Amino acid sequence: MTKDRRRLGSRGELLAAASYVARGHRILGRGVHTPLAEVDLVCRRGRQLVVVEVKRRRQAPKGVPWVSAEQTERLYAAAAWLRRRERWAESVRVELVTIEGWRLRHRGAL
Repeated sequence: MTKDRRRLGSRGELLAAASYVARGHRILGRGVHTPLAEVDLVCRRGRQLVVVEVKRRRQAPKGVPWVSAEQTERLYAAAAWLRRRERWAESVRVELVTIEGWRLRHRGAL
């Protein structure tokens, strides 16, 4: 991955994190490594653990999914792993945030 792409991704994660904070979430971590996948954002809202995948593209090609089926499986497995580690968490939710240019969309649960 090029330095520019990493910087673009990092800025996208910061933008998404700010959006979650504005909606009442507490950010627990960014770029969290689990044995199953790297998670872009881990948040908490009440007793719910929220695992967020952030995708940023300059322009999204039509008909191309933002997240592959394999990546979705890995994210759900990572979310389950994280939930087992956080005793306070009563539930877990996996969400997708997409960013095109500076337009952020909460796509909700994967």
